[in-house]
Amino acid sequence: MRFYIAFIILILSLTPVLAETIMLYDFETDPGPFISFDPAAKISLTTDPEAVLNGSSALKLEYNLLQTDGNEPSFAGAFVYQITEPISDMKSFSFNIKPSAALPFVVMIMEGRNTEGVEGVEGPRYMSINWCPANQWSKVQLSLDDFTLDPNSPEDPSGKLEAEQIGVIAILDMSGFMMAGSQEMPIAFEQTTGERTLFYDDFALLDEAPTPLENIEGEVLITDYSLPLHNIVLIGGLNLSVERKAFDEESSFLSMSYELPAQTLMVMSHMVKPGSLCNASSLRLSLHTEPQMAIMVGVEENLRDPATGEETKTSYNTIKQISASKDWQEVVISFADLQLEDEGVDMDGMLTPGLISTVTIGDMTAMMLGQSVSRNIELGELSAVE
Repeated sequence: MRFYIAFIILILSLTPVLAETIMLYDFETDPGPFISFDPAAKISLTTDPEAVLNGSSALKLEYNLLQTDGNEPSFAGAFVYQITEPISDMKSFSFNIKPSAALPFVVMIMEGRNTEGVEGVEGPRYMSINWCPANQWSKVQLSLDDFTLDPNSPEDPSGKLEAEQIGVIAILDMSGFMMAGSQEMPIAFEQTTGERTLFYDDFALLDEAPTPLENIEGEVLITDYSLPLHNIVLIGGLNLSVERKAFDEESSFLSMSYELPAQTLMVMSHMVKPGSLCNASSLRLSLHTEPQMAIMVGVEENLRDPATGEETKTSYNTIKQISASKDWQEVVISFADLQLEDEGVDMDGMLTPGLISTVTIGDMTAMMLGQSVSRNIELGELSAVE
């Protein structure tokens, strides 16, 4: 395990020499250029010490979470930054966020400057999914390189996200969309609709990207499960608790506890950039679990038809038994062991690692046993290896 690498990179990412601030909105006197697409949402400033991270004031967003029909995400709680002038030297942006409930959220970047004045033409959209715990501050810093083209977006004429073309940065609560999707799956979803609050502090545009986690030869590190979870969302599980714990003086890991009612599962969905796993032949997960468990490991291919722009998704998966152990385990899942999902159709008849856009890991224990279970697992790293 390379926990010490993650620790060193984390320390380096906190040093001020990495990035200069192009623009900082500290919400000390006004909300700045931030609005919400949700007409019922309320944006205000708060001086409540429990709701302020830096300075004397923070932005408060109040909204009512609604469940969607599962086809389109709700704009409930949409937090939107409208960029009025091109910012060509922006490489990343950061913000601090404190939600009243555990928050799966998508950050959407919308290009539009190359379509201005063209009637009926919509600019390309890029996305990054994230997750942060409830009632505590999380600092989110996202590089423009972290974003992938939204599967439902128009094609980008330039083929890449360009800072000078960005017109909107939006943060959307995915909970309503996920609750709708969970009704069609055996997932116990604890989150409910109703009133929610998000606090934001120090939204900054930066001229440098955060230092990425280093890959070693023959391996692509998908995640080290640092909080807040980046390009990962957690779906399902009751009484979910997530925290980082020290492994030793130089490293840490993610500790998760949750309950699964009988015949339900909990899923961690990891977004990866298509093409990044093209040389991989397997996945490797470092974990610690003392009770025996069964996990489902799956991948999803995304293929866009160059003629029509339509996306075709194909899923492969397998179930793997994890034995009980007091020691950390390295679980290896070969792509050759993944099976095409029932009734699935793959146009080229095979799993193509370079087309993988999502890696999913699900706890199947309650499904396999047919009874409720309580879990406490620890996660180190998820990698793709040659």
